[in-house]
Amino acid sequence: MENLRGSLLMVFAMVCFATEDMFVKMLTQHLAVAEVLVLLGGLGGGLVFAAAAVWRGDRLISRDLGNRPPVMLRNLMEVVGTIGFVCAIAFTPRSQWPRRSCKPPRWW
Repeated sequence: MENLRGSLLMVFAMVCFATEDMFVKMLTQHLAVAEVLVLLGGLGGGLVFAAAAVWRGDRLISRDLGNRPPVMLRNLMEVVGTIGFVCAIAFTPRSQWPRRSCKPPRWW
């Protein structure tokens, strides 16, 4: 039973990941890459994180955040990885879509 549950959760995660890719691709056709990053990460992810922290009664920013360089380095690498991920999706051509709607995404 655990294998079935794990398999279903994995399929659900892949569906969510593909859906996010679709939204990133659609948004970068009309918005700059930086705007998409702010919309998805800053507003979407930030608000969900803040709501979950408030619901659990946790602090939004820990005092230990600035005292641990490995944590800051990991956060910086997360930002770099996210920028690379969104740029890869944005600048990869859509081979299946009609040619008339293809225009290169903007940076700013």
